[in-house]
Amino acid sequence: MVPPSAHLATRNVAAKPSGFLKAYPGGIKFRRAGPGPEKKQEEEKALERYMRLAREAVKMGIDPAVVTEAFRLAKQKKLDPDRRGYVGLIFDCAKRGMTAIGIVDVIKLADKKRKEEALTAGSAERDGKRGTISGLSMASRRRFVEKLMRIFWNRSASFFVTLTWHLSASDSFDVWKSQLDAFHKRMVRKYPQLLGIVWRLELKPRKRGPQVGAWKPHFHLVLFFDMAQGPRLAGLREFVSSSWNSIVEPDDPQHKRVGTSVLRVKNTYGEAASRLMGYLCKYLAKSERLEVTDHASGEVTTIRTGRVWGFLNEKRIPGLGDDDQALGLYVLDKDQWYSFVARINLEGDRIGSRMMSRISDAWQGFRLLGDGQDLLARLCSGFDLLLASEIPNYAR
Repeated sequence: MVPPSAHLATRNVAAKPSGFLKAYPGGIKFRRAGPGPEKKQEEEKALERYMRLAREAVKMGIDPAVVTEAFRLAKQKKLDPDRRGYVGLIFDCAKRGMTAIGIVDVIKLADKKRKEEALTAGSAERDGKRGTISGLSMASRRRFVEKLMRIFWNRSASFFVTLTWHLSASDSFDVWKSQLDAFHKRMVRKYPQLLGIVWRLELKPRKRGPQVGAWKPHFHLVLFFDMAQGPRLAGLREFVSSSWNSIVEPDDPQHKRVGTSVLRVKNTYGEAASRLMGYLCKYLAKSERLEVTDHASGEVTTIRTGRVWGFLNEKRIPGLGDDDQALGLYVLDKDQWYSFVARINLEGDRIGSRMMSRISDAWQGFRLLGDGQDLLARLCSGFDLLLASEIPNYAR
């Protein structure tokens, strides 16, 4: 397992770390220390940009320091002078003898006016605000996966549940969510030992039946029960089936027979936990963009879904009650980093994981799913790991 903190004295804590390794119950996450190659390229491009602006200012008889400082402040305040086309405005204001701070104030007013005009014209643009949610974006998927990694899967009796509709699914995501809420309330009344629920909304086109081709919703759930009071699988299946049927399609006996599915969660610790986390990412955290194309007109319509994942009674789910349930944040030096990546590549070859085999020491960061403690023990065996919290210069 991870060496005790007593070994910290044997290491040179003043050495610059190569990266930080954070272990969670459901995996480990690595990020490099300092800017990576992509960040350095961005900095080089920014420097070239400032040099071009300075040369242009000199040609026009304008103080280059004012132009570059105004451009830098605008970028710092997320006004995005390049994309908004405000560079010309910067030069015009500098010609009139304005300071860099005064120029940025002018850009702020111009940006505010542009946003008001966009809203008045009914534009879909919402700078900094969420617009229509459709499906699961890559950023939302990343947040969801990191939430799943924080859960202690071996500290509760948990079950996978699928809830579907047969024929009468509404077209409104508000109705779908209200039906899920009704199901949750019934579950709490029947099973007071229910700790919480992870839910994921997914839409798929019907492959057969009278509504073939139509996009229909279904929910994937994970139910968490107190470990000592977990329900019997047969009884839970019967209650889930009858409850969901009475909520969404009470007059459809066929839906009661095949409208739900309940499975017990297994592989919650050790090396086998990677299969559990892989299953969760496959069925719960698939990124998607829901669009329907009319082949006759070519028109593309986005299907509105609202949020497609969430937690009910999140604070009671083991691992999600606190802000951060990391098992530890460790510092890797350069030699450990290269050895760590080599071990991951060998592990990928052993289990047939193309992703693990392709991980490179040039990557800025990555995640590995599985039992975080087991992954630390296997991939960092023999390392004299340093806890970041015990190094004043790098604690974060």
